[in-house]
Amino acid sequence: MNIQLLVNRLFAGFLLCSSVQYVSVAQKQQPQSQSVCGTELSATTAKELKQKMLTFKKKVGANSAFTTLTYIPVRPHIIRKSDGSGGFELSGMNEVMAMANKYYMVNGLGIQFYFAGESVDYIDNDDVWANFAGPPGPFDVPNALNQYYVHKIQGDYGGLASFPSNNVYSTESFIAVDNTPNVKQVLGNYIIPHEFGHNFGLYHTFGGGSGESLTTELVTRGPGANCETAGDFICDTPADPFTNQDRPTYNFDPNGCFVYDPANTVRDANGEPYNPSLTNIMSYWAGTNCTHDFTAGQYDHIQQALALRQSHTAYTLDYGPTPMTPPSNLSLTFALSQRTVTATWQDNSSTELGYFIERATSPSGPFIPVGGVAPNVTTFTDTQVPLDVTFYYRIRPSNTITAHLSPTVTINTTSCAPVQSTSPSPARTSAVLNWYGNFVSTYNIRWRVAGATEWTTVNGIASGSYSLTGLTAGTTYEWGVQSVCSATSVSAFVQGQTFTTFTCLAPYFLGTTGATSSSAGLYWYLTYGESGRTYELRYRPTGAPNWNTISGISSQSYSLTGLTNNTAYEWQVKSVCSPTESSTFTASSTFTTTCRVPNVTSSVASQTRARLQWSAPFPSDAQSFQLRYRPIGNPNWITVTTSIQPVYDLSGLTSGTTYEWEVASVCSASAVSDFSTLTTFTTGCSPIKPQDLNATNSMSSSVRLNWFATADPGTLFTLRYRPISTPTWTTVSNLTAITNNGVYTFGNYDLTGLTPGTSYEWEMATACSPTQSSTFTPGPPFPTLCSTPVNLYPTVFVTSAYLYWDAVGPGATYEARYRLAGTPNNWTTITNINSTTVTLTGLSSNSAYDWEVRTICGNTSSSNFSSTRTFYTPGCTVPTNLLTTNLTTTSAQLNWSFAAANADTRYQARYRALGATDWISLDNLTSSNGAGYTVLNGLSSGTAYEWQIRTLCSVGESSSFSGSVTFSTPVPCSGMYTLKSGSWSDVTVWSCNRLPVGSDVVELKHVVNLPAGYVGTAQRLQFFPGITLTYGADARLRLGF
Repeated sequence: MNIQLLVNRLFAGFLLCSSVQYVSVAQKQQPQSQSVCGTELSATTAKELKQKMLTFKKKVGANSAFTTLTYIPVRPHIIRKSDGSGGFELSGMNEVMAMANKYYMVNGLGIQFYFAGESVDYIDNDDVWANFAGPPGPFDVPNALNQYYVHKIQGDYGGLASFPSNNVYSTESFIAVDNTPNVKQVLGNYIIPHEFGHNFGLYHTFGGGSGESLTTELVTRGPGANCETAGDFICDTPADPFTNQDRPTYNFDPNGCFVYDPANTVRDANGEPYNPSLTNIMSYWAGTNCTHDFTAGQYDHIQQALALRQSHTAYTLDYGPTPMTPPSNLSLTFALSQRTVTATWQDNSSTELGYFIERATSPSGPFIPVGGVAPNVTTFTDTQVPLDVTFYYRIRPSNTITAHLSPTVTINTTSCAPVQSTSPSPARTSAVLNWYGNFVSTYNIRWRVAGATEWTTVNGIASGSYSLTGLTAGTTYEWGVQSVCSATSVSAFVQGQTFTTFTCLAPYFLGTTGATSSSAGLYWYLTYGESGRTYELRYRPTGAPNWNTISGISSQSYSLTGLTNNTAYEWQVKSVCSPTESSTFTASSTFTTTCRVPNVTSSVASQTRARLQWSAPFPSDAQSFQLRYRPIGNPNWITVTTSIQPVYDLSGLTSGTTYEWEVASVCSASAVSDFSTLTTFTTGCSPIKPQDLNATNSMSSSVRLNWFATADPGTLFTLRYRPISTPTWTTVSNLTAITNNGVYTFGNYDLTGLTPGTSYEWEMATACSPTQSSTFTPGPPFPTLCSTPVNLYPTVFVTSAYLYWDAVGPGATYEARYRLAGTPNNWTTITNINSTTVTLTGLSSNSAYDWEVRTICGNTSSSNFSSTRTFYTPGCTVPTNLLTTNLTTTSAQLNWSFAAANADTRYQARYRALGATDWISLDNLTSSNGAGYTVLNGLSSGTAYEWQIRTLCSVGESSSFSGSVTFSTPVPCSGMYTLKSGSWSDVTVWSCNRLPVGSDVVELKHVVNLPAGYVGTAQRLQFFPGITLTYGADARLRLGF
């Protein structure tokens, strides 16, 4: 059967809904561009159908708004290949019908479609599948709408449907389908609702036919409106100018949906612009992921068409729902992070064609379909879930109505996220509970003894932590926490980890921070703190029968004093948790008192001096130290009692002698430690150590040499240096240094006059006396640098530029190079630059230039070029800020500015009386710091003039002339005086009916004010007695101009 045969057997024909070549949901959608109807519905036929619907409306009653919810059976026919493949999947069939259903319900009233039968009518035929031209046999059922899901409709139509007629064929609709998600969105949200619209008497919003010509419907809904006899015959759908041949233009909103372009020029017969609804399901504008809707008038027509169909005798719409056991055990899970509700249920039947998932905000409905799934599927995720709403869900088998529903289950989509609990920190009669993971107003906690039935609740906690008190020792507790986001939004309780309170535990990890001759620091540890808990400590000399006891210790440490030197002690501690509860004493821990021996750290000697240093051990109760020393081999010690400071300086020693020394702690008159291990030092004229020489601040011709030595105060030093690999040393003698702490000597010397880019070696010796010096010690070699210049910056003009950089060092010269940007090897180089600036001339205007600079250090050494910098010469443009000032009856000052001017920039101005043909030229004008002016003399009074100016940037380059600036010389006035008090800038104040100019002698007979920021001019002023001139902020008066 071809498409024409199909058309011939239909009463009202079928209407094309969209192209079968759908685009991605994420793309901006294009309105349909193909022929829009398989056959046309003539205006006459359309009016006849409308009249039938209106006539039947009158029979059934005047109120045509939906008053009930009517379930309409739809018999599904799926076209497949002969081998049973390639057909529309049942999951997709249920999904798109669920989408379509939501457009046919208003406030719980209207129409809902369900599938007719226990199974789908499969039609397996390769030819029909490849090019559907109509059913290949009598497959329609006489008691339901018949919807065919086909692979391809002949003519590449997206869908066809019949208008109401008293024959079975009028129940048909044909849908070109695809199993991809994007196409299913188009089918469910647009194509199928659109085709059902035709089944129930709705026309395209642009009228009958396929959009071959512009609608005759007028835009107006006032006098002269024809919306009931033209277009779609519905007055609350705006007139639609859509045509296939000359479509109006449109724009897109941020979601990629159509927005009618107000710049469209198409007009109706009255010349009024169109403003069609681009969201209406019966238009050709609807996009795949955009808003879709019917109007109230269209719902009225659907109700009329439903009543008309119910009056027909050639078919009925009474195909009954399929009997089955309803689904059960519906369970809902809300995922806040994904904002989804997942439903699961139990399938109790084998006769369902699938399931519709329905949702409401009230237990009594209305229930709106939110999804559809295939038979035997028992889970669905609702991804369109607003937050903080209580929803009611139910499952309806898609081939039944309300008698086979699952139980209704509710869930709240709270935005109040639950928290994450962490491990509690219990003590004996308290515990700290902690949680995290949500930032809300407050939290509620509840807790109880494990296994108890009643909870103790604490509400309104502001932080993520809470301390429980008054607990029972040695008891296990359980607890939970919930988020409180608002008075109406709380999370579920999250169960925390159970915990057990401690008993009164004995301390552990006993230790000592060290014992002195008469004291000892003791400490112990417990894992938790507890308010009111104290400790009891007892100690005694090891082996003694009696303990010394200390009670009421509130911390976990204690310092014992008044002990006996060189004695071993033992000690124990216990916890006292309450007056009636305490732990046992710990096992004994021991320590021994002693006056501790110092630790020798260093001794440093010069010719006749030495600094001796040691450290007191920790802990130490030394009150002073006893030091003794002697030349090795001498039997007699020299003993010194020092202060508490662990350092001592010896002087008056014999040069070239080795000494030994030791030190002891004096803790009390009766407690002195042993002496430390013997340590030696040797006096003498010592050479400087290599590691105590260094060079810093190396420049191109200078360096600082630094040394450190052990020497007597006033010792001199000798320096010698030379370029590496040269034979001759340069010697610098009698260098002085600063001695600190008796023997530590620091010195530095600045070498100058060095050759840039050269490596040097150097040595230092200690000159202990005119006849005694140490050997020379080599220092680390150093190079003099040839540094690259830094801080480069330009000052740029039209054809020249000044380049600047920081000086590298005295005596350095420089080399600069520049090029047009983009010409890699075309550098122009300037050499022998003795300053830190260079001038570039002969540049091109409006161009980019690269430039670099480097340092020249002697004949063979130079630095790297600096990184490339770029500057831009401005164009040779017209001067700006053109202004005429200092007007007199015969002269005027012309002013201008040009920011890119240099000393060579010149200007040419010209002026003439307005209306004259010839210009008077002013040549070779200059400016200073970018500002210029010239004075015109010999002008005619009371005359209007115009002037122009241009920039002369170079011999061959100039700007165009500026636009004209006009001015008028004032008319001479024999007497310029005030007529009344007022503002200087008010013409009516002055006798000459104009403002004073620089050639006017002004008489002030009244009080005059110069307004804020105003500049007045006059030759001179004459004041009448008692008259003043007042000034506003920043006002000025220029005299003698």
